[in-house]
Amino acid sequence: MTRQTITLLAICSLLGAASPFAQAPSNPPVGSRGSVRARLIGNWKLVSYVVIDQSGATQPGPYDVGRVVYDATGEMSAHLMNSKRAVANPTTDLARSDAYRSYIGYFGPFTVDEQKGTVTHHVIGSSYPHWAGTDQVRYYALSDQDRHLTLSVKTGDRVTQTLVWERIG
Repeated sequence: MTRQTITLLAICSLLGAASPFAQAPSNPPVGSRGSVRARLIGNWKLVSYVVIDQSGATQPGPYDVGRVVYDATGEMSAHLMNSKRAVANPTTDLARSDAYRSYIGYFGPFTVDEQKGTVTHHVIGSSYPHWAGTDQVRYYALSDQDRHLTLSVKTGDRVTQTLVWERIG
């Protein structure tokens, strides 16, 4: 290597730029969409939340507005609320109780098990104190173009809740 080449490589390294001599990454094979973990990365808006009883009957879930975010470092956060919640400052015990029941937020790392079809939210903090330190397991399904994400909660082998999310970022 010449002194000029070494200098160029050093400057690229200092600037965080790729080496001008590096090979371009190869394109993934046609039909390859990457790992589920990579496909989850982004910001998702709640489209629907359905609760399913033992007979299979459905009803709307307690929340109609929400966001879930998965980032490339392996962290996630979720926020769900009922849009019909009171907007006044909750100054009474009853109002604080209503506010508590109409919102949930939590965060922590996440892991994906592609064999089981699950994404597990390892909760560090939550507006529900009893969720801190728990693993919230969700069964996932992604649409063909990764525009929609379905996360389902199961009790035993039965799906009890299904949340559908739309990618917004």
